[in-house]
Amino acid sequence: MGRSDGINTESDLEVIQELEKKGVEVISLIQPSFQELYQALFESYQIFLFTGHSSSQEDGKIGWIELNNQESITIKQLSEPFKKAIDNGLELAIFNSCDGIGLANQLTQLNLLQCIVMREPVPDVVAVAFLKYFFKEFTANKSLFTSVHEARNRLGALNEKYPGVIWLPILCIRESALYKPFTWPGLLKQPSFNPNIILKLIRLGCILILFFFLILSSFTIIHIIRGKEPLAGLITLIEKIVNPPTKLTDVNTPSGTFRYGGSTTWAKIRGLVDDKIEQKFPQFNLVYTEHIRRPPGSGSGIRMLLDGQISFSQSSRPIKDEEQQIANQRGFKLKEIPVAIGGMAVVVHPKLDIKDLTLEQLKGIYTGKLTNWQQVGGPNLKITPYSAPRGAGGTVILKKHLLETGQDFGPNVIFTRTPTEAINKVGNLNNEGDDGGIYMASVYNLVGQCSVKPVPIARTEDGPFVAPYEGELVPIQDCPDQRNKLNYKVFQNSEYPITRRLFVIIKEDAGLDQQAGEAYANLLLTDEGQKLIAEAGIIPVKGLQK
Repeated sequence: MGRSDGINTESDLEVIQELEKKGVEVISLIQPSFQELYQALFESYQIFLFTGHSSSQEDGKIGWIELNNQESITIKQLSEPFKKAIDNGLELAIFNSCDGIGLANQLTQLNLLQCIVMREPVPDVVAVAFLKYFFKEFTANKSLFTSVHEARNRLGALNEKYPGVIWLPILCIRESALYKPFTWPGLLKQPSFNPNIILKLIRLGCILILFFFLILSSFTIIHIIRGKEPLAGLITLIEKIVNPPTKLTDVNTPSGTFRYGGSTTWAKIRGLVDDKIEQKFPQFNLVYTEHIRRPPGSGSGIRMLLDGQISFSQSSRPIKDEEQQIANQRGFKLKEIPVAIGGMAVVVHPKLDIKDLTLEQLKGIYTGKLTNWQQVGGPNLKITPYSAPRGAGGTVILKKHLLETGQDFGPNVIFTRTPTEAINKVGNLNNEGDDGGIYMASVYNLVGQCSVKPVPIARTEDGPFVAPYEGELVPIQDCPDQRNKLNYKVFQNSEYPITRRLFVIIKEDAGLDQQAGEAYANLLLTDEGQKLIAEAGIIPVKGLQK
């Protein structure tokens, strides 16, 4: 799902999610970054679907899709991962978006067998209807040709309101695909073994392994009591405690595919560190996953973990008491492991004449007591405060540092779905608001931005006022050639007033999910992992101990 302002992509996603009832595994990326989509395409899929905004050149040779509010890319930029996806079994791409001829042209050049696109701009209601009708026919064992044809015919009911609507969807197919029909039963061919039997064998194996280790532990204790040499396994365990792993390859990882997700603050770690991990541990397959309806964030990640949708989560805040209670009710516990350091930056419009703010002033702004910038020494201009969604790590940290126990945000606070949306509002990039916006979110998402200005903050009016960036503020006219750089030192020594930690949240259920979460955290805590976190522009937690 790409950029979706003005259109209803949620309905498209609901149609796709319904396919899970028919044996389909659906991997959803909601407004991903270019790097996230690039990496995801290296996995094995049979069908790729894009819904959102797209367009093509007039000659139909090149098309592009809009991933999010900042990134618009062509198929050529994704040629390598698409080639890999095709090699791994990708057979059909559907672009349920506007003007897709250029997209189809570029994909056929990469030898994709089949592609469905809209030849011109398509009304939202038509796009959703086509997707629904197409999969209804295709999952009823109709051929690809017939499914597209019947779906187009059913769009005839909308022809009076949208003339010519039945001609919008087109099927582009390579000649070689004519000799190997693409069908739903062909996609659903199952391996010869029975998955239920395999699952039972795995469970039995786990029980036997557990029993073996119980016997081994008892035997080790007996040897120690009798003054004999401890078993080698115990020595190895002690060595691991005394000499913790320093390289990624020192960590043992389970095999399998493990879904994870959560805080947007982790985006840079996901983009660099996780890629390095997968290169060294191809059997430890990590798939970033977002909630179907909830915006991405720490709260959404922990909710998915509680609901069994992911194996572990990434959070920019500690576990809440109510989240731990839910876990206890479901028979397990949640555990948080700190791996990095973060903080909350305050940004305003670059032209707003505000030099600094105290925590008390921020409290007044976010509770609705201060509504005009004149009240904090600025111009006569309405204050419009923005925040991350409720439950997100940033929102929880804001409440912890600014509000009293039981106190809530003021009615004037606007909760945005993503940092990009809030930055656009505060920077007034779309001329939709005024220049009086203020936003508090992760320093990693804000300090280097060109369209907003980070503001130094202090715990009290006596100071000191601490900026989250190094040196002097970079003037907006010099950006992006020059950008503000994060001041690592003030976060490592907690000089900056709003500092926090980034956690891996683990489900302690003695299963594979727990193994995956602990392995991921251990990888990040190795010396090599901490260096990679620093390379990603994030402050490693071990820097706090030096």
